[in-house]
Amino acid sequence: MVDWQQDGTGLGRRTLRVLSVVAMGYVVLGIIVGWSLVAAGGVPPWRENSPFEVLPGLAAMLLAAAAALAYLLGSPAGDGRLRLRGLLFAAALFLVGLEEAVALHKLIGSELVMDMALWAIMAVAIRALAVEPAVPDRAVLFLWAAWAVHGLSVVADGAEDGAMASLLSPATAVWIDEFLEYCYVPLYALATLTLPMPAATTDGDGATHARPYVSFVGAALRGALVIWGDLTFGMFRLRYPRATFADFYAHNVARKLDRGASHPTLGKRKRVRRTGKTIDLTTAKHATRGGFVLDKLLARGLRRDHIVVDYGCGSLRVGQHFIEFLDPGNYWGLDVTDRFFRDGLELLPAEVIEARRPNLAVIEPPVLRRVAALAPDFIVCVAVVMHVPPEELDGFIAGLLRLRGTHGVISLWFDEAPQQVRTQAKAWAYPRETLIAAVRRGDPSLACRVETFDSVAHRHGGLPVTRSILWIG
Repeated sequence: MVDWQQDGTGLGRRTLRVLSVVAMGYVVLGIIVGWSLVAAGGVPPWRENSPFEVLPGLAAMLLAAAAALAYLLGSPAGDGRLRLRGLLFAAALFLVGLEEAVALHKLIGSELVMDMALWAIMAVAIRALAVEPAVPDRAVLFLWAAWAVHGLSVVADGAEDGAMASLLSPATAVWIDEFLEYCYVPLYALATLTLPMPAATTDGDGATHARPYVSFVGAALRGALVIWGDLTFGMFRLRYPRATFADFYAHNVARKLDRGASHPTLGKRKRVRRTGKTIDLTTAKHATRGGFVLDKLLARGLRRDHIVVDYGCGSLRVGQHFIEFLDPGNYWGLDVTDRFFRDGLELLPAEVIEARRPNLAVIEPPVLRRVAALAPDFIVCVAVVMHVPPEELDGFIAGLLRLRGTHGVISLWFDEAPQQVRTQAKAWAYPRETLIAAVRRGDPSLACRVETFDSVAHRHGGLPVTRSILWIG
């Protein structure tokens, strides 16, 4: 089992304490209120079919759906066995919640039989998870504790007219049965929050190993975003059948910018990723952004007389530094829409534009042929391939290679992960091997080298994602 303090589920010790206190408070308060009502001749609030019984069932169904999203879509496919067992538990939890919310037992006419069947199914699902090394001890403890309370509820249900009825009043016997049902569903829910999501990390030897990553909530949210991204792209394709994902991304972001929204890298209003704060950019503030790419190319031998293509130039966050460094006319900024670089031009000093004469154009076949004929020395592509879906990746890389000509160097900045993973609704992280293989399919003779720039795991719920550079040529 994984150490309690290092389980990687994303729930720290303080958070687990808070959740545990809430769960215990839920149970203790229910005991006090329920027993007081029974003693006074009243009816406990969690009587059958009451909202106090239905709501925990609905909560369990929602958490089960969240777990399914997290395992199916919100995490990389690194550990198929853990993923499958997590989905089994999610399905069992959904059925338990469905029984409590809508009395599923009415379909077969016996509440006891349904409860026993669900109890047995949960035992199988919990056992399958408990033997997984990645599942932390506290998750196993919560799971079996919930299962034990679930079992007591099944026993109480079956004993209402038997031995228990001879020891307790009928009202008390019914109360115990319903109260246990009131308790075990939240306990299952608490256990769900401690489950690990499969992710992949690499050791120094380059071997890939499956380990839990930080955030269950983040994985569930990513799963929901995947569905939303696919749904909105599908709706866009209904309007524009020949549109690519790049068209969809540009249309979506441009529409938001037109409404005055902020963005981390595009437009004239910057959104700070860590805080969500919006900063209205000025020329001076804009000038402080994106200089790291020029530094990298200078280290690779960039000269003022070189021709540089900024493929996916956006709002010239990176391009502004090349514009000022290169000889006049030697910078080419290309993007799928002029909406992005129009904002960038407005943030550049007019005298710089006049003196340096940057070339800015929308990516279209005639433009690409014209730029390729110039035999550019460097092609920089920063944070663009992350918005290219797997099915369009080969075409994207092939387009870059055609621009390169015979001697150019491509600097491709990408989000790298050990396995391909959808990090946002419109973003992917790729293994370096995937990108290199796409390059090899275009030109097997090209040299490729990957350089790790920095970690961006904090942006993706703890996924092991780094910002890396693939140097081609």
